[in-house]
Amino acid sequence: MKAIILAGGYGTRLGKLGENLPKPLLPLTEDLTVIDNLLKNLRSRVAEKDIIIVTNTKFEETFRGWATSKGFQGQFVIEPHKTNEEKFGTIKGLAWTLQQATPDDDVLVLASDNVIHPFGDFLAFMERVFDGKSAVVGAFEAGEEKVRGRFGNLKVEEGGRVTAFVEKPDVPVSPYAAMAAYIFPRRFNGCNLLEVLQAYLEKGNPDAPGHFLAYLVKEQYPLMGCIFGGKWWDVGKVEDWESANRFFTEMLKSEVKS
Repeated sequence: MKAIILAGGYGTRLGKLGENLPKPLLPLTEDLTVIDNLLKNLRSRVAEKDIIIVTNTKFEETFRGWATSKGFQGQFVIEPHKTNEEKFGTIKGLAWTLQQATPDDDVLVLASDNVIHPFGDFLAFMERVFDGKSAVVGAFEAGEEKVRGRFGNLKVEEGGRVTAFVEKPDVPVSPYAAMAAYIFPRRFNGCNLLEVLQAYLEKGNPDAPGHFLAYLVKEQYPLMGCIFGGKWWDVGKVEDWESANRFFTEMLKSEVKS
């Protein structure tokens, strides 16, 4: 399996905090960033050479500096844009990455602003749900009030099959929020993932991934939901990053005391 971490955005919802620091490099503790938390668990499941970080021209040097300081030996794919107005968007960026890196394998795709705890348990659960033929999306029981107008929303039937997906609905179909963590099989209803993405992008929204997942459900591509019972933050907003930062800082203090 290959892993792709999508970090091509500009953190506009973070205001000044995101102007010069990409979301994945926000600190969770003094020594741990958001992307560090992803990588420390990924490395036990995916060879580091098979981990691809996707960013943009603006933040390329920032990420390469981080990679040097951390000894990261994976790959970078650089989207050729420097402003939020020029950005590709999540789905177009994923298609661009597959064209550049051409991974002939199952692919784990993670949004870089995911903070998941315990992340190792979440990955293990995703792997158990993945059957090599169906895509898998992480799901978190956030509640309908929190889902409404903010998160992709999915309905998961008994057995795990996703039977409905709506992007940021006014009227949620369930209490589950999509976590922007996915596994896609090498072959998907007889096509590879790039072919599926290209067919969708002919008419679909290039950014919000929920629209792509809704397309998969509509076109009857098999999609499974992995309902996670741990903790999850989407650190696109300052208050959510602050909440994650407090949690990890307090957890570290407890570990030191014990």
